[in-house]
Amino acid sequence: MEAAKLKTDVFGQVRSAYSFQHTCATLQLRKGTDVYTFAINMRTSVRMIEMYYSDVVPEDLAKQLEGSFD
Repeated sequence: MEAAKLKTDVFGQVRSAYSFQHTCATLQLRKGTDVYTFAINMRTSVRMIEMYYSDVVPEDLAKQLEGSFD
């Protein structure tokens, strides 16, 4: 993390590897990774992923649907 200059956040708080979980989850869901497979990989439940990351997919679906009714 030091080499990438990510040791601290914009507020000067020290990051841990756990800090990158949200980024990983967001990128995987946007990529279309199956939520069940992803839940197993993240060692969590589908329900928890839906609770915390349900906003990720609708945003991307809206982009995919733009212009589909033309």
